[in-house]
Amino acid sequence: MRQVILHVGMHKTGTSSIQDSINNIDSDGFRTIGFAEKNHSIPMYTIFSENRLNYHIWKNKGYNDNQIIEKKVEYENILEEEIRDESVDCFLISGEDMSGLTESEQISLCEFFKERNFKVRVIYVVRDPISFAASANQQRAKGGAKSLVKINPIYKRRISGFLKGCGHENISTFKYEHLVQGGLIKAFSKIIGVSLEEKPRANESVTSEALALIYALNNINTPTRGSEINFKARVTILNEIRTFFSKSNGFKKLMLTKFDLVDKAVAEDLVWLKKNFGISYQLPVKVNHQELVYDEYPSAECLSKFFRGYALKYEASISLADNIEKLYARFLRLSEIDLKIISLINEEKWLDVLKLSKIAIKLGDKRNSSYRKASNMSYRLKEIDHAIAFAKQAVNAKDNNETSRANHKEHLAKLLLVAGKLGDALGAVDEGD
Repeated sequence: MRQVILHVGMHKTGTSSIQDSINNIDSDGFRTIGFAEKNHSIPMYTIFSENRLNYHIWKNKGYNDNQIIEKKVEYENILEEEIRDESVDCFLISGEDMSGLTESEQISLCEFFKERNFKVRVIYVVRDPISFAASANQQRAKGGAKSLVKINPIYKRRISGFLKGCGHENISTFKYEHLVQGGLIKAFSKIIGVSLEEKPRANESVTSEALALIYALNNINTPTRGSEINFKARVTILNEIRTFFSKSNGFKKLMLTKFDLVDKAVAEDLVWLKKNFGISYQLPVKVNHQELVYDEYPSAECLSKFFRGYALKYEASISLADNIEKLYARFLRLSEIDLKIISLINEEKWLDVLKLSKIAIKLGDKRNSSYRKASNMSYRLKEIDHAIAFAKQAVNAKDNNETSRANHKEHLAKLLLVAGKLGDALGAVDEGD
């Protein structure tokens, strides 16, 4: 009998790393469902939730009801077409938001596959309530929360529908803490029976200083969600904050466990977890916990340096939130430029694309992709020296990962070859590494 493995989370248990590792698997009878998203939360929640029109993913981007329904139909078609392929013995689906479906919706999800003659196996990973609450607060901040809050992991509610719809014997539950001891991806490989490749770790924690700026962003007056352009600016500024105020740049490791972040209602769920799955966690001991007031601000000197990177002055005489609001306005402008550039590229107006790219860089857009666009346009317009200069900046941009840096080095080497400067290539591509 063919089967479907549903990895349903829970959240903050290495799901992003797992999703990176199972992405595009199609061998030995195993296949990952071919949604465009690595995280299948978005398609699966959109298909099976009755509350899909209020799903935060679509609300953040400003999608209207018709657009969301269109996405639902698109995802349904992909899912139905994939599972009709009888050459596949086991389909893999990973999305932590499946644990956010209601009990009846989880049952419907199980029935969907059972009606099509699939055995459904559910993988559920749980995490200690103390570390979960700390990590979840970071995630909530990135999503827009204005302050620290107490968290209940609601272990039972996340899985109750799958227990009823698929049967207790088809639910495999694991402690996150045990899985990471021997390597999360190695452990998950054994659980599902597929050899997975360990990818660079995703979703690293923010630092103390970065979290302060994220909370400041969440408390500005200008909306940072609700439209594609607002949300794009929000995502960009979050990435810039995390990159600058990172541990690799000397900023402090975030220690939220000093706060009392666990909702006392978790006690009932811990009893249920032990009874049903033999998994034990202890309630936190409330000794010397601080109030839920977060005040780990960066120094004025660090803030000044951060703002200078975007051609702005940090003003100590006004609040951090007011300073961040000015910065967000700058990123809104950069987002507008990005969208305009896409339109101009479609119209093949290369000179206008280059002009706008230069304006964005002057306004503080230091992303490797922005330098690469400027380099590509300069090369197209036969401005080889400018193309090389921008390509060098793309190589050395701080937001590169290993793959993008390698791509930029290759691009730069080709430009140097065209310009007859191949002898300079080695030194140029290694500059700043």
